[in-house]
Amino acid sequence: MKMRTRWAALLIAVSVTVGGSQGVAALVASPAHAAVKVILPSKALTPGAIIPAASKTVICVAGYTKKVRNVPMSRRLGVFASYGIPYSQHSHYELDHLISLELGGSNAASNLWPEPLLGATGARIKDKIENKLHALVCDGKISLKIAQHAIATNWYKAYLKYRNVAAPRPVTTTQPPAAIPPVGVPTTPPPTTTPPTTVPPVTAPPTTAPPAVDLCGAPANPIGYNFCGGTPVTSPNPSVCSYFPCIASFWSGSGYMAECADGNYSMSGGLQGACSRHGGELRPVDV
Repeated sequence: MKMRTRWAALLIAVSVTVGGSQGVAALVASPAHAAVKVILPSKALTPGAIIPAASKTVICVAGYTKKVRNVPMSRRLGVFASYGIPYSQHSHYELDHLISLELGGSNAASNLWPEPLLGATGARIKDKIENKLHALVCDGKISLKIAQHAIATNWYKAYLKYRNVAAPRPVTTTQPPAAIPPVGVPTTPPPTTTPPTTVPPVTAPPTTAPPAVDLCGAPANPIGYNFCGGTPVTSPNPSVCSYFPCIASFWSGSGYMAECADGNYSMSGGLQGACSRHGGELRPVDV
């Protein structure tokens, strides 16, 4: 009952004052989905901090975070105290780096906050966008500075923006250098009495790639399912779970196909209790 009371306080308070400093993390609603409540850290207590020497070259080396992770107990206690949360309840939170270590974040108190573990927008969801941004940076899709700014400003908005962005490894090809004729060797053949026969080059017709289909942020799929506001999917394609992460009871649902708040998909959209074990229904999948 005490933990339920504390969660109720987190879901009502925007901020409190503890010992003269700003306390519990600010609660904001995602502009894209106002029904999803997101716990964010206090901008005053946790603005975010980085290690200046942690460049892309440094953070993309395997094992980097193990070498730099170092948060002493005194700092952990201080962060929980500044947010007004008794350390005896630390098992319900993750002492989180706002700018994660894998994105060059610092171990300073200004980059730490007690993030709730539970809920559709808790620490486990933030871990996903930390890993995704790291992959995008190391694959050259976005810059390290952009990734740091996105997660420090509003990590949940960054999650919605980048979670479905593909990060293929770049492929480079090297053309062999052109041959240079030795000095003194003529570069043109000697004239002949019979003009050479010229064979016109055979030109293959250009291939035109099919236009890209805008799925409005939905996972890439060949069946055209999207978030563009069309007709909700009520009879899903048999291959749908090859492109969308379906929950275990997906095929037993009798509603429409919907995305749950944790990124999984259900066929109980529009019904009472839809996505009840996955943070609630987020939005329908359209066709």
